Amino acid sequence: MSAFVLKCWLLWAQLYVARANFPYFAGYEPLTDVSEHAEIDLDLQHIIAGLGGTCASECALSDCSRTSNKDTGIGCNYDGDTVPFPSGDTCQWDGLALSGTCSVADPANYDHTSDAKAFDVWLHGANSAKSAGMRAISGFASGAATKGAEAKVPYRDNKHISVMNDYWRLKNLDQNTWGYDMVKAAFEGTRIGDVNFGAVGRTFRKEAIQKGIMYMNIFPYVIWEMQDQVNDCKAGSLLANDDNSVHAWDEAVAFYSGSTLFGTGVNPISSGIMQYALADKRCKNFRTCADGFEGGAAVNQHIWQLFARGRDAVREAGGLTGSELLNKCAIAEDSMDKIAALSLIPFIQGTLRYLYTT
Repeated sequence: MSAFVLKCWLLWAQLYVARANFPYFAGYEPLTDVSEHAEIDLDLQHIIAGLGGTCASECALSDCSRTSNKDTGIGCNYDGDTVPFPSGDTCQWDGLALSGTCSVADPANYDHTSDAKAFDVWLHGANSAKSAGMRAISGFASGAATKGAEAKVPYRDNKHISVMNDYWRLKNLDQNTWGYDMVKAAFEGTRIGDVNFGAVGRTFRKEAIQKGIMYMNIFPYVIWEMQDQVNDCKAGSLLANDDNSVHAWDEAVAFYSGSTLFGTGVNPISSGIMQYALADKRCKNFRTCADGFEGGAAVNQHIWQLFARGRDAVREAGGLTGSELLNKCAIAEDSMDKIAALSLIPFIQGTLRYLYTT
């Protein structure tokens, strides 16, 4: 081997080692560490567990004769306009230290699945740590009016989110915080817009909470993370040869996927419970899987290609200026638009499925 070839090989090896390697999400390679972001799916798991079983006719509002049981759904204790789902103190974790108030007798063995109250997990967070405190799903939607206010395109003005804002404004909800307000009202059993959660059964409220969190809290935030990345790209603030330049884009993938997919390759055995999983679940009802009724969702394959395309575009945009920069940013923006549109397919399929089965 010549000295020149050896030097080239050593240089390549140094560059390869210098580039951080993080576990994949169903084959998508993140260039930054978004493992904590992905654990937002654990919050959703614990929220669902905290809501208990379904009630059906045994939990009708007109019959409060039976003792309530959150695990079986029997009784009326979680229905009505004056009796919300349980809430109270919840544990907040910061690394290995416990901060804030906690009503659990044995914090060292605290299990969010059985001990945390669903409302508190949604409101305050329990699993997805930030540099300070916990990331909370409620926070995805509560600050919608001012999120990214200084950016070229704020959260509220994203072309996809603004359509949602207009729709919910026409339904007499706040045009910015509708996602937060709807889920909160479902937890509390209160009226919001044309919906009175105090006059419906607990099963209805549970479905509104579970579906509302996914469709009205997390989905718009996935779009926002991509918009945030596009904003940075167009502002020319991305550095050359810097993997950290794609952090917001990686966050979008983490929130779409969840931690179940962290460290998995293409066609993971388990899809988790986030948007990725919904697409895999519904494709089997509509023959839109990669292999008809079998395998993963074809829409996820398309979205994964677009996530990779957008990631590479913003990574390559670092250090560029002028038309070269704008061309790369345009690729990322086009990827965002296509992902936002394709993400609606499982939602539409789910709506049609429920209309058919009910």
